[in-house]
Formats: sequence, structure tokens, C-alpha cells
Amino acid sequence: MKACLLLALSLRGTSAASAQRQLPAPPVGHTALEQGAPAAMAASQIDSPPLPPIPAAADIGADGYPQLPAVANMLHEADETIGSISTRTRDLASRIAKAQSDKAQKMQKQKQVFEQKLHSQEEANRALLSTNGGIAKAIDALKAENAAIVKRATELQAANRLLRSEMATLQGKLGAARSFVSASVAATDDSRAPELAVLRASTAPRAAAHAAKR
Repeated sequence: MKACLLLALSLRGTSAASAQRQLPAPPVGHTALEQGAPAAMAASQIDSPPLPPIPAAADIGADGYPQLPAVANMLHEADETIGSISTRTRDLASRIAKAQSDKAQKMQKQKQVFEQKLHSQEEANRALLSTNGGIAKAIDALKAENAAIVKRATELQAANRLLRSEMATLQGKLGAARSFVSASVAATDDSRAPELAVLRASTAPRAAAHAAKR
């Protein structure tokens, strides 16, 4: 705006100077010509050619004297220039304001889109963290269960070793008992004893009769 005012003032000064240069010189008054001696006028008319007619004075005021143009007329062109510059400045300011408004609206829309994307990403991250937490808990539970299974397997292996040792001991004892029983059975077998031959002779007919009945 300061540059516009300086330009307007310079234009006003230029217009005023040009108006002053264009003003016509004031004409010589008719009274001075009419006061000359009649003899001098007659001599001048005989010796020299007639003078051209004196032009009428321009911009004569109400009092008969020349007047300069009005200040408003002299500054009219500068005022028009200032008005044109002001109009263009307003148009430029309006365009800049509209461009800024459009840019602000566009940025606001982009901001909303980005915020929505960030919100979705944040929800996905939170869901992923929750899933990871559940998986971590499940892993801990499986580790604890595996540790318990390993402990139980170790205990079972120890028990199996003890049982195998006891079974081996029992097998040895059973082998000795079997040998003792076999020897006892053989020692107490009286089927071939000669003292019992009488009994075998008396029971043979009964056995044959019984078999015939069948």
C-alpha cells in the first residue's frame, strides 16, 4: 500500500506540472492597444503589414481573467490510476484470500484422511498387541505344562527303574522257587512206589468197568 500511495502522489505531481506547462500565456489586453496615438497607428499601418488578429484568452473566469484548471480536473487521471490500482489490489487480495481458503480446506480434508488412517493403524496395532499378549500367555502356559510333563516323565523313569530292579529280584526269587517246587514234586511222586502196587491192582477192574459204562 505504501508503494501505491507513493505512485499516486508522483502521478499527481506529474499531472499538475503538465497542466501548468499546457496553460496558454495570457493575451495582451485590448486597452493597451487602444491607448496608442492615432498618428502612430496610422504610420504603423502605412509602413508595416497588418498584424494578425489576437486570439481570445482561454479559460476566462467570471471576472474576465484567465484561470487555471480545477485541481480535481488536474488530478482526475491520477485519481483514476489510483482507483484502478486499488481495484486491482482488492482483486489480488481477494484471489489470495480465496486461494488460501481453498488450500486450508484441502489441507483440512487431507488432515482428516491422515487422522483416519492413523486411527485405523492405531486400532490395528492395539489389536496386534492384545493378540501378542494372549499368545505370550499361551506360550508361558505351554512352557509350564511342558516342564510339568518333563518332571512327571523323569519321575516315571525313576519309578520304572525301581520297578525293573524289583522285578529282576522277584524273577530271581521265582526261579529259585520253581526249582524248589520241581524238586519237591519229583521227590514226593509215589506213583511208582512198590509199596503201592497192591492199590493199583485193586483199582484197575473198577476203572475198566467204569470206562465200559461210558
